[in-house]
Amino acid sequence: MINFSGYVASLETVARSGLPPMDIEKSLIDDTDIKIINDLKLLCEVFQSKFINAGIVKENSNVVFNPRFGIVSMFCGGADADIFIDDTLYDFKCTKSRGY
Repeated sequence: MINFSGYVASLETVARSGLPPMDIEKSLIDDTDIKIINDLKLLCEVFQSKFINAGIVKENSNVVFNPRFGIVSMFCGGADADIFIDDTLYDFKCTKSRGY
């Protein structure tokens, strides 16, 4: 599933930019980079700990992944989010580089 997630992420980059990747083979055909795989595993562990184990996501929770905001998003340059859980919108930002 993690390899597939890496592949889908590369497709999303193409869809959002409207441009093909500079190196199609490396971007779309090669296996997902091990660093990305390890980062995704860590993110899954954090989600398990902070959302599932902490009780934010329950068995009967209403969960929407990648909610979109229809025509209203056009006014914000194409707004979307990461996850909507029981009437709360969560948008995650991850970076290893700090600063501007």
